[in-house]
This record gives sequence, C-alpha cells and structure tokens, in this order.
Amino acid sequence: MYGDTSHSFYGKAVGNIPESTFMSDVVWDGSTYSLASGAGTTVISDYATAYTDGTISNYHYTCFNSDTSCSTIYFTYYFNTSYFYYFSLSKGETVNDVLNNSLYNNRSDSNVKNFLENWYSQNLSNYTDNYIDDVGYCNDRSIGTKGGWNPSGGSGYLYFSHYSRRNSAPMFSCNTVDKFSVSSENGNGKSLYPIGLITADEVRLAGGSIGTVAAQINKNYYLYSSQIYWTMTPYIINHRNALLHVVDQEGKISSNGAIDARGIRPVIALKNNVNVISGDGSVSEPYFLG
Repeated sequence: MYGDTSHSFYGKAVGNIPESTFMSDVVWDGSTYSLASGAGTTVISDYATAYTDGTISNYHYTCFNSDTSCSTIYFTYYFNTSYFYYFSLSKGETVNDVLNNSLYNNRSDSNVKNFLENWYSQNLSNYTDNYIDDVGYCNDRSIGTKGGWNPSGGSGYLYFSHYSRRNSAPMFSCNTVDKFSVSSENGNGKSLYPIGLITADEVRLAGGSIGTVAAQINKNYYLYSSQIYWTMTPYIINHRNALLHVVDQEGKISSNGAIDARGIRPVIALKNNVNVISGDGSVSEPYFLG
C-alpha cells in the first residue's frame, strides 16, 4: 500500500567487475566497514564460476577491489552468470536497515492506495457511518525466506510469508503494522477510508487455486472475472522488482510486477447490523441494504 525510494539498487554485468575480495561478514567502527572477527574472505575473478559453484552465496560484502575495509561497502543480494545486483551501505547501515526501510519506511502512498481512497471519497463516503466498518486490510509484508538478502549467507529471491504457507491453510491474522485501517485501534491507522483489496489467503478460501495444473483451475467461483486484478499480498522481491499476487484471467492466484498495470476490485466490510432488504446478489437483482 506504500511506495519507497529511500535506497538505490544497482545491476552490473560481471564483465565490468574487477577481481575483488568478498567477505562473509563486516563490522562498522564509526568510519569504516571492515572484515569481522572470525569472518571469511574469498577473492573472485571468475564470477560465472563463483555463481555456479555457490561460492558467492556465502560472501556478499565487497569494496569492489582487493581491500577488506572501506567507508562505503557493497552487498550483493542477487547474482547469476551474467549480472550482479547490489546496494551500498554507509554510515553504519546494515542489510536489515535497508530491508526494513524498503518495506516499512512509508514515504509515499502507492498508486493503488491513492486510487482506492479517491474512489471511496467519490462513491462511498456518504455510507461510512451507517454501513461500512473499519476492520483493517492486511498487506502482509512479513518475510518467509530472505534468500540472497540474508547477511549470514544465501542466494535467490526474497519470498514473503504467503509463499511459505501457500500449500497450508489460509491465514487471516495480521501484524498491526501491516493492517491498514483508519483508526489506530483497528490497525496501523494509515488509511483515509475503510477500504482495501482482497488478500491471497482470502482468494484461496473462496476457491481460487495457486497451481498451474488445468484440472485444479477453478472458474466457478465468485472471484473469477476473466480479468487480472491485484490482491494486497506481496509475493517476492527479485533482482530488480517487487512482485505481488494477482487473481489472473483464469481465476487462479498468480503474480505480476508492482510496476505493471492491472485491475483493481475494491473491498469493504459491512457493519454487523446491516441487513439485506431485497435482492439475491446477482447482476439483475443486486442486494439492497438497510
């Protein structure tokens, strides 16, 4: 629900990287990052081989030269035989600082959040007091596996927690910081209006599949629309983009990059004293509430 540009990330072709010393861990002494006590080093010149044999997975820190100390150090979070993707650390920053700032340092509202709140203001604001409840909507940014973002060693993409539970029962609890609400009593208090998007867990509960096997694809449930639209559930951070779960054109849970243009189906929650006056919920006979 938020966007952040607090840190820059870079990609460099392996042919443009000089032979360099890589370190498994570093410490900051107030002016310089240097090799931590007990940490290891390796000198890499053949980057394709270092990727293939897994060497680089345990040595993420480098000054991009032969030194083991520098005032600005670089952390490689993703790599393959052709490219290194990395970010810089300075002034005592840690990898977890960069990760937490990227996920939670909410400098600006996302395009989706702005769209939802503008749409609500124009269409539903008159119904808030009597009909619509401020229940909070879960943008679950908790991490399942860090992959190459793990300072202790690792490789691959960062996966958010829904990926880890995709084959388990849906989960409907939410950390307060990820629960977008109007009132801080119901969540993080960061929303202007009580509106959000559906979560991937809720899609699974409704009947949406997460696999690609044709026999498992369900088009006979109410969330299927033959259109692609966003959920609020993040999927992964890859080498250059964040991906979120979507409900795709087959009605199953898939993913698209956060920079992609996809549909929006707003979600609201009705207060528990709202009654159905008439209608059956169909297009021809929609519900009338009172």
